[in-house]
Amino acid sequence: MIDSPWLAERPRLRAAVRVLHFAWPYLAFAIGVASYALIERTDRLAAWLVFTVFASWVWLLAEPWLKPMRGWRLSRRLARYATQAVHQETLFFGLPFLLRATDWGTGQALFTGAVAILCLVSLIDPLYFRYVCPRRWRFYAFHGLVAFLAMQAFAPVVFRLDTVSGYRLALATGFVVAAQGFIRLRWGWRRWGRIVLLLGAVAALWAIRPWVPPITLWMTSGAITQQFDRRQLRPGEVAVVLSPARLQQGVYAYMALRAPAGLKEPVFHVWRHDGVEFERIPIEITGGREAGYRTWTFKRRFDEAPAGYWTVTAETRGGQRIGRLGFEVRTTP
Repeated sequence: MIDSPWLAERPRLRAAVRVLHFAWPYLAFAIGVASYALIERTDRLAAWLVFTVFASWVWLLAEPWLKPMRGWRLSRRLARYATQAVHQETLFFGLPFLLRATDWGTGQALFTGAVAILCLVSLIDPLYFRYVCPRRWRFYAFHGLVAFLAMQAFAPVVFRLDTVSGYRLALATGFVVAAQGFIRLRWGWRRWGRIVLLLGAVAALWAIRPWVPPITLWMTSGAITQQFDRRQLRPGEVAVVLSPARLQQGVYAYMALRAPAGLKEPVFHVWRHDGVEFERIPIEITGGREAGYRTWTFKRRFDEAPAGYWTVTAETRGGQRIGRLGFEVRTTP
């Protein structure tokens, strides 16, 4: 893999690169997990960590145009190895956040599973260099997917964009990065077919956005209760099963939602009865509180036949689910 003539003349550096090649996947995984733990502690450090990962993407933009300089040539394989390292760093940075934000009972589990597969592909050299690197369009399609994931994490922290605006920016970034591998293809039906495939992938990612977890938003705690201290914002005893008579006394849905410092995000508490939307209540959260921004909604009016399973979900205005609570109404004990 390390076939650069410049490195061949420097055996010590060549040996160090080989060691890094072996250790980097494990280091990237450790960086991802550590960054998640550190971001949990302080949002100021989060901005620095995110900026560091974002800065590494300069390499991805510059790599296609690297040329010989001052008599030495950067090996194409070495360049691809460096790009692989950036892919691993970015994917393992985002994966812990996805695992935390995913609602595993919805299609979000499929998206997070797909990202986990991308992590494995970037980690296993035979897969990465056999199925990703040989074809330019595949290589840049992989670029684009990773860029899309990275920008979802960067936009709320660095640019203070809400989830919908950040998602649009992530799609645009992924398209621009991936398009570099398609615009240089030879003219013909294959070129147009792959360009249509790229546009279709962008459209599909927009259509399935409710299945994409909001990486920087998640529920830290929540409860369905009939007793709630509105001054202290503390829920009382958790209600799991209620009778119609008790239901008429009213029900509180309490959620603490974690968001980056400085971010103001419009969200909704969506009440559903047996999967059918019953009411959508708008609220706005402000990021920065370590335990999560505390939100609540209260309902006293329900269906004439309220028996069944009720859910309350916190969702962005783009339909991405942040958290879910549930309770059951039974007419018989």
